[in-house]
Amino acid sequence: MAESEKPGESQPGGWSFDEQLRVYLQDESLWPVLIVGFAIAVTLGAAVLIAALAVGNPFALAASALLVLVSLDVLQRDLRAWRLGLASRSVLVLWAASGAAAVAIVAFGWV
Repeated sequence: MAESEKPGESQPGGWSFDEQLRVYLQDESLWPVLIVGFAIAVTLGAAVLIAALAVGNPFALAASALLVLVSLDVLQRDLRAWRLGLASRSVLVLWAASGAAAVAIVAFGWV
């Protein structure tokens, strides 16, 4: 690793989310942790979407609004730099997978 590529230099507070996620993607022994984390995030995202849209729970509506705002912030930060980084792609994939899981759960009548 070159001197200019030290972790933590891209942001003054420490590693960026892209750098942290890249560590999990590069080390094959950490892939199970990444897969379980992805599955948990998709399940929770689907549950919030179902509770907000299908059931109409006001707290789930607030939670989904907050998740949308955080997701838009991540996308805005990457698009401001004219790139679609690992964090933005992860957010988009999580939203797509959560939406697909929510649609499948409602379609099978599990709600």
